Amino acid sequence: MKFYLLSFLLSLSLSTLANDKIIYGEDNRHDVYTYTDQSVVELSRSTVALVKKSDIRWDGKFYNIPFQSLETKMSLCTRERFFNQPTAAFCSGFLIAPNKIMTAGHCIESLDDCEKTAFIFDYRMANKEQYFGKFPNIYLCKKILGQTKNNSGVDFAIIEIDEEITDRTPLTLGTNLEIAVNDPVFTIGHPSGLPAKITDNGHIRSIKYNSGYFVTNLDTYGGNSGSAVFNARTHEVEGILVRGDTDYLTIDNRCRSSNRVGNQEGRGESVTLITQTHQDGIYGDGSSIANDDQFRYIWFAWFNTCNEFKGSVFRREVPASYCRR
Repeated sequence: MKFYLLSFLLSLSLSTLANDKIIYGEDNRHDVYTYTDQSVVELSRSTVALVKKSDIRWDGKFYNIPFQSLETKMSLCTRERFFNQPTAAFCSGFLIAPNKIMTAGHCIESLDDCEKTAFIFDYRMANKEQYFGKFPNIYLCKKILGQTKNNSGVDFAIIEIDEEITDRTPLTLGTNLEIAVNDPVFTIGHPSGLPAKITDNGHIRSIKYNSGYFVTNLDTYGGNSGSAVFNARTHEVEGILVRGDTDYLTIDNRCRSSNRVGNQEGRGESVTLITQTHQDGIYGDGSSIANDDQFRYIWFAWFNTCNEFKGSVFRREVPASYCRR
């Protein structure tokens, strides 16, 4: 992935979109409506597309996103999968609390970036020919609760949105305590700005604990930045997709085609360890969120709030006195 994506955030330019991720072995991207594991489909409801506010239109009843097809936007070869689908998102994200979204730090670098962004649920295909292009609600940035970007390390942002989500379940954050090389993982996000794709059959290739990330062979592209990367066994979020190899190659100076390598080839796709966020005051003491039935109370420095967990699952914000016992 190209690391300097501010221009991508502001302009969604072709040059930036075309240099982010890759296909490893078989293409394991799936439209949500085709996916048979309903527990994974349910997780997708808690993921979001990041879209420029300036691209959104209100028709008096719904928010609409005008779009170009992926073929037109990226000058793709017509044999490419999803070439006729719309491309509208510049990054991905996911719900971690009723009013908090996590994404990659390079997707939202400043309050100005945040205020120019809309967070949209259910940007996905309804069937092979139709996508959900009208949205009854969009969510906007209230403030940035924490953000860091290290082009060779930890990369994340936490956004407080303008209202609480009551009809979707925040995703469960893992502890990274039991992950290992070759463990199976999957992700849900918006490759090249497309409607949501579930990308499965990935595995962890290496873990760089000292640098705060692990490497996978997931088939991800520009636009997947900020996607939740799930442990395929537990369905907990183990990390945030942040960077990777080159997406597309130009064929005979005519059109672009997905870059394809073997499962163990290429540089791999880097994923910030979810527990690295707590070191900056986002998640709290990792020892306080053991997977048991105890209630835990964790002070979030950047949130300036006390938060109640049951095991590793966020429940609610509570009075500060709960964290001062």
